[in-house]
Amino acid sequence: FSAYGGEYSAKVEVTYAEPPKVDYITVAQAIATAPDTQVTVKGIVGPSLVNQNGFYLFSEEGDMIAVKALNKDEMFANLSIGNEVILKGMRERYVKNDASAFAGQTCIVKAEILQNNYGNHAYSTEKFVETTAADFYALDANVDYSTTVFVFTATIEVEETAFYTKLLVKSGS
Repeated sequence: FSAYGGEYSAKVEVTYAEPPKVDYITVAQAIATAPDTQVTVKGIVGPSLVNQNGFYLFSEEGDMIAVKALNKDEMFANLSIGNEVILKGMRERYVKNDASAFAGQTCIVKAEILQNNYGNHAYSTEKFVETTAADFYALDANVDYSTTVFVFTATIEVEETAFYTKLLVKSGS
C-alpha cells in the first residue's frame, strides 16, 4: 500500500482454541501392549520406513516403533520429522506369513494422526545400540529386534545388473 502513498490499518480478532484433550500412552507402553490392541500414542516423528508407507515414532527417551499409514496421502500432507504427534492405530506383530517362526515386526498399523503439535522436537539416542555389521548380521531372526535402533559403520557396495541394483553392506573386515 505504501507504493500509493497511503496507510492502511485493520483490526483483526484472533481466537486461540486449546487442542482437544486426547488420552494417550507412551511409545514404550505401546511396544509393551499386546498385539491386536488399539492404541493411542504420543511421540516424535522420525525417518520414513523403507519400502512401506509410514515412519518411525520415537519417544523423547529414545523408544521407537514403526507406524504404518492408513491413508498415506492424508498422513504425510502436513507431517515432518520432529513433529510431535498423537496417533491412533492397531498395535500388531507384522509377519508376511502367520505361520512364520520369525519374530516379525512390532508396529502400529492402520495409523491415523489425531493431533499434530508440529515443532522440531528431539529424541534421545542413548538407547541406540552400537555394534558391528558382522554382529548385526549374526542376530537371531527369531528374536524381535524391530524396536531397537542399531548403529554401525560399514561400506555399501553397489552391484548393478541389467535387471536390478543390489546394495551390499560390507563390514570393515
